[in-house]
Amino acid sequence: MEDFFSQDQFEALLKNYSGKAGSDESSLLNGRVLSKKCFFVNIGNRSLGVDNAQKLFHDLRNLVDNVKMHIIINLKECSYLSSLAIGKIIQLAVERKKLGLRVAFTEAGKNIIDILNLTILDQLVEVYPTTEEAQHIFDNDLPFPYEK
Repeated sequence: MEDFFSQDQFEALLKNYSGKAGSDESSLLNGRVLSKKCFFVNIGNRSLGVDNAQKLFHDLRNLVDNVKMHIIINLKECSYLSSLAIGKIIQLAVERKKLGLRVAFTEAGKNIIDILNLTILDQLVEVYPTTEEAQHIFDNDLPFPYEK
């Protein structure tokens, strides 16, 4: 397992796991390396239902298995999480936590925040208003929960 990867390596992995450019599948997952400690992925789908959650989290897990980096997942475009998606998020967060790594959600809308609160998922996965705030916390090894 590498400590981190470059943006070029990250993009190559994204292409490998997210289908061909221009296909419907490629729009599910895109992102960028923010620092040597964390990277950002954008969930480019309004709904994480049974049909796409399995593939998305399989691809994401394969992507993150290669590095020791924190994950920041932007949910700005996501308005629904199925029970399968919630289960996959828990699985990913627990796996990363065992490695001493963290997972954060950013820019989640009210519906998603309500789901995270209801399922108590917000106690396992960190939730921040912006990607920049999550990156600051991860890059500076600030604890969870973080208080300003």
